[in-house]
Amino acid sequence: MSARRAIGPLSLWLMCSAAAVPATAPAAGQDPAAPSAETLYRLGEADGTQLAQARYCDLPPAEMSRLADALQQAARERALAANVAFDAAAHDAAMRAGFDDFRKLMAAVEAQGSAQNLAQRQAHYREQCAEVRAGIETLIGPLTKQDTKG
Repeated sequence: MSARRAIGPLSLWLMCSAAAVPATAPAAGQDPAAPSAETLYRLGEADGTQLAQARYCDLPPAEMSRLADALQQAARERALAANVAFDAAAHDAAMRAGFDDFRKLMAAVEAQGSAQNLAQRQAHYREQCAEVRAGIETLIGPLTKQDTKG
């Protein structure tokens, strides 16, 4: 096993999710609890990553729509808490960036994993998707039984 393969797909996925929201120091005169514009953008990227993870885990279109609405509402609330106007276009752009970054990451992981054991890849997929579904249910409520395949 090479050093490059020491990090499995699950670890890469988690690193991508964690890297989407870096810690930033508040600007001079800003409430330390209020997120900066950069942090709000990074949180929007994280929203896009979460949406991409849901799509990767085959969340049905109706649930994807509920999730997207909940993510946008959460972004509105973050902007309100930061005393800034919510910019839907900027949030959509940040979400698209996070979505695209995750898609590229998964394409790279899948390309590397072609030699990996199929059963091991399926186990990683089930583990990742169980975590994604749990996060989604925390945000939008329980998924219907037919929506929890995998």
